Amino acid sequence: MKFLLTGTLLLEAALSLPMRAVEPDPVQKAAAEAIAASVVAAEIVYDGNGNVVKLAISNHTGTPRGKDGRQSAPGVTPEIFIRILELPHLEAIAIEKQPLSDASYRLLGQLKKLRDVRLQYLDGKAGATGDAPLFINNLPLTLEVLELKHCFDVKEGCMKQLKPQPEIRKLEIDTAYAGADAVGFIKQSPKIINLQIHRTTMTDAQMQEMFAALPELDQFLIRPVASPSDPITGATLRGLAKCPKLRNFYGGLSWKSLPFKGGLDVFVGLTAMRQIVLEPTDVPGFSINVPAIQELHRLRPDINIRVGKDSIGGASNFKPENMDEPWNWDKGVNTHG
Repeated sequence: MKFLLTGTLLLEAALSLPMRAVEPDPVQKAAAEAIAASVVAAEIVYDGNGNVVKLAISNHTGTPRGKDGRQSAPGVTPEIFIRILELPHLEAIAIEKQPLSDASYRLLGQLKKLRDVRLQYLDGKAGATGDAPLFINNLPLTLEVLELKHCFDVKEGCMKQLKPQPEIRKLEIDTAYAGADAVGFIKQSPKIINLQIHRTTMTDAQMQEMFAALPELDQFLIRPVASPSDPITGATLRGLAKCPKLRNFYGGLSWKSLPFKGGLDVFVGLTAMRQIVLEPTDVPGFSINVPAIQELHRLRPDINIRVGKDSIGGASNFKPENMDEPWNWDKGVNTHG
């Protein structure tokens, strides 16, 4: 017996069939996998049309990374990395500890859809310098994410030479990229919600300028190193009053002092605050039990405060939050935290 389906029934029948996933584009898949085969860990992300839209590669061997946790690989060479140009739909790139020079990084300037750039452990022996990120100036789209981290081989960064990125939402900078030259760049990025500054030599005055320019700031990490004049101290925190949406704060390394009055008391008036982590390395005897922490807890018991392994306070449904988690599309391939 044969049945004649009407147009409506045909449509309903078609909609009931399982959707067939689009196969990855073979050219892009081959290029991405060739790059990934040379590194310790990688993550390749495809979109619904089979295009490679995100790629993370790492040669960090300190701990297992990626899905296989391999601990040895040569790293991607310039001869292989040139295949990055076969990924014209790439929106995000994360490169950690690869033997690449500035010339290889300049190739990324030809990828016209990039909006998320993460570079870690630039290799000075391979010819990478502080100017490696300048390919960003050739991108037609403004960035949403920029990470320049753990670049210990770099003696001088290029933040002053980078074009303004007014749409950037997450910025993470470190070492030579985290000095005074970054202040102007940050002030021209008022939409930043996640700012992480590691090993910075910025001054108190420069921090005040930045705070005043960041009304949307939600997550903030700051790890100062000793500065010879006008250093960052607990008093520097006063500028956070200009960031009314701040919800998550981390302070580590050198602070000289972290008193309550004229320091931690700024958090009392920040109604959105939910989590504070303090790990100063130069404040003798600092712990969860010091009077400054206890007074803050008394006035804001809803804030979870952590010092080392100890914590106090927080809402009944509080769960510790990793600042990188919402942005962790690479699934931990690159170093976070």
